[in-house]
Amino acid sequence: PAVSALDLETILARGLRDAADAGSASASMILLARSGEKPLITTLGLTSADSWHERLGLPPESVQARAVELTYSYPGDVSAMDAFPLRSGLAVPIASRDERLGTLALYWRRERHQVSEQELSDLEAVARAVASTLEIVLRLEEARPFELDGVTGLPNARVMREALRRECARAERYHRHLAFVLLRLDAPLTDDLLATVARIIGSAVRVTDLPCYLGEGSFGMILPEAAQIDAQHVHRRLGAVLGRELIGVRLGSPRAVAVELRVDEDAVSFLERAERELARPARTEKRVIGKGSA
Repeated sequence: PAVSALDLETILARGLRDAADAGSASASMILLARSGEKPLITTLGLTSADSWHERLGLPPESVQARAVELTYSYPGDVSAMDAFPLRSGLAVPIASRDERLGTLALYWRRERHQVSEQELSDLEAVARAVASTLEIVLRLEEARPFELDGVTGLPNARVMREALRRECARAERYHRHLAFVLLRLDAPLTDDLLATVARIIGSAVRVTDLPCYLGEGSFGMILPEAAQIDAQHVHRRLGAVLGRELIGVRLGSPRAVAVELRVDEDAVSFLERAERELARPARTEKRVIGKGSA
């Protein structure tokens, strides 16, 4: 989905469903820590009788544990209040590279469940996917309304430059790949055309990527933890789709370059190199993209 179409409710609902499926569990829960606000708790399969925070046994935020296994014990008359009380649980942290965002937990009823290593690994994979998506949404939430382009719904050039600066710093700190795709339309620009292209770009990138509208028909796509070849795949997908006629306008072949961050570059020089390569004559552009310049 396009980043502009992402919303917190959809992400959390998907994470709850994927987690429950991974562990064949009766219920799941996500607790999302919000800075300066009450924690946001969302659940799947929990009733009003068992969805209290005090009863869910979440690990303290300060505990650096891989996971916490929960076993519930009840008085003998619990069946009179709840025919299927919680019997077992498993909680793992939802964490980005820089901070802990919250907790993901699974719960089983009827009988105590012995958690396998595979179930734990699967739940951790879901937690990582939720964390990656939440990072993008939280970054967009930080952007003030006037920093989102009104036509495309994408972050504007100021947001893109700030996000590129952060991602370059992270790539250097953690020795990660970082790629960037710069695309410029060569057609009469209308609101309908720009909005359509923005949706196409959103569908061509990963949910962890950040597409932005830079103005005057130019789009930038920040691809964290992506190498040159990954950026080239995005470039080719966009070329195949945008090369067709859209809403009565033939775009021809939009100019685009795919570059990977070099060890001697910062955000400013990285963006400047992409702009220089995009400005090169068309006869040399194909050679540059195909060759790679990481």
